[in-house]
Amino acid sequence: MAKEIDFYAAVLKEEGCLEAAKRFEEETGIKVNVHSYDSADFVQAFMVAANGGSPVDVMLLNGQDVRYFMKNGLIQEMDGKPGADRVNEGAVDQYTYNGKLYAIGSKGGNSSGIYVNMDIIDQYGGKAPETMEDLRDLNAKLKADGLSLFAFGGGNKYMWPMWYFSCFGQTSDGKPIERTEEILTGKAKFTDTDSIEAFDVIRIFAEEEMFQPGFNGTDSDGGKAVFVNGQAALFYGGTWEITGFLEAGMENLDLLPFPIIKKGAKSIQTGNASDGAWTIYSKIDPARQSAAEAFIDYMTTDEVIQSFRTSDCADLRDYARVSCNTNVLLPEDTDELTKKQQEFLATMTFTHPDWIYPPEITTALQDVLQSLTGLQITSQEAADEMQAVMDELLENGYDYNAVEQGK
Repeated sequence: MAKEIDFYAAVLKEEGCLEAAKRFEEETGIKVNVHSYDSADFVQAFMVAANGGSPVDVMLLNGQDVRYFMKNGLIQEMDGKPGADRVNEGAVDQYTYNGKLYAIGSKGGNSSGIYVNMDIIDQYGGKAPETMEDLRDLNAKLKADGLSLFAFGGGNKYMWPMWYFSCFGQTSDGKPIERTEEILTGKAKFTDTDSIEAFDVIRIFAEEEMFQPGFNGTDSDGGKAVFVNGQAALFYGGTWEITGFLEAGMENLDLLPFPIIKKGAKSIQTGNASDGAWTIYSKIDPARQSAAEAFIDYMTTDEVIQSFRTSDCADLRDYARVSCNTNVLLPEDTDELTKKQQEFLATMTFTHPDWIYPPEITTALQDVLQSLTGLQITSQEAADEMQAVMDELLENGYDYNAVEQGK
């Protein structure tokens, strides 16, 4: 067995990767070279390494990138590999294409929601906003005292599409995936009324100054700091933010579905069964294959995941907080927000649309939403730009069904 492998990670920060690598080396004698990147930068960093001939062995992908890597022949089939029999059915289904498993779920599922600072809510009326009217009323009260309604790090464009997904879930009459698939197959368009309505709502948030000043020049950490410091009542983000907010001392915190922004609509919950996935590079040096499998085996065992929950490394604690491993259940003393996360996952009705978008559409949507909320373009112009990218993909032979079937 090889005594060295290279590990590329998108959903575990460098601190956690290094700690996990150190433990594995101490147990097996196999050295792990760590390459950790933010999810937004991972695909580009991987391609630079692979095209430059750098060794790539194990990958811990953001779940939404698995389809792209599978479609482009960059990852192996993982059926029968160590760890594949430890994850729940939802995680298996999520990474199965054309009947073949291409990745092994790592972290537990994630959803999105509105984090609510209940100290501020109690001060300004005692009721968390549930509708667009509620948002406007609370926003007016907060602005009068120099506070903001939403804190958000709009400078990290990777997070913008969530806003569109939640709005489109309502403007599409509860059929966001069906409508997204129609757009991706050319049967519908981003310029259709339901998509433009979703863009309209997001632009209203910016026009009516519901975000903190300078939000599009603020990165994710800066946006969260605005919320943690009590300068905004709400923060829209993923359930992966729970640990950070709790460790920042936010005790009086609630997590709610996205407010109703269209009368008569339901708040559709976005999410996934497993937020990250283990896989092996398709062009790995065969001499390193068994060592790569041993590392995935180690990282997915019940005992190791349990041990991460009590690690001195906050990154590993967060990684293992919720697991798709069927034997690693929530502890009895689990905090209320994590219990809310589990409730969200139980009522989830569809995945994040960018998990089925081609990467060109995801990137275009990130850029368009930054421009839209910067009030540089109208909702119609946003829709036109998105459809132009989609039209070009279709003209160049893009086939959503081929991606779906893993051909």
